Amino acid sequence: MATTLIPDTVPDTWSSTPASVTMNNGDPTGNDFALTGQEIVYVKNEDVGTQILNITSVACAHGRTGNIAQSMGTGAHYVFPYFTRDGWMGGAGRLAMTPAVAGIKIAVLRLPRR
Repeated sequence: MATTLIPDTVPDTWSSTPASVTMNNGDPTGNDFALTGQEIVYVKNEDVGTQILNITSVACAHGRTGNIAQSMGTGAHYVFPYFTRDGWMGGAGRLAMTPAVAGIKIAVLRLPRR
């Protein structure tokens, strides 16, 4: 099944101007983004009711998985810090997530290495 790619925002380490972050509509058929291990995922539920965001893990080097099913109340914001490549990077080097509705907004911030 095809998923919708979420573009990332990469702030300039040396700039005094803050990066503009784009909130993308969630796609109930699936979203993903290229995973380097330097990303922070910011999500907000702009829908009228409580919704679920599913983040799909893959088997790590030890064969373990641990999907995330985050319940999000109306107006709730969540930040998911760094996802490691081992355990989260699926096919084509991407992390997959599926919001229940398009009203879950998603932003991916890729922090530059220092």
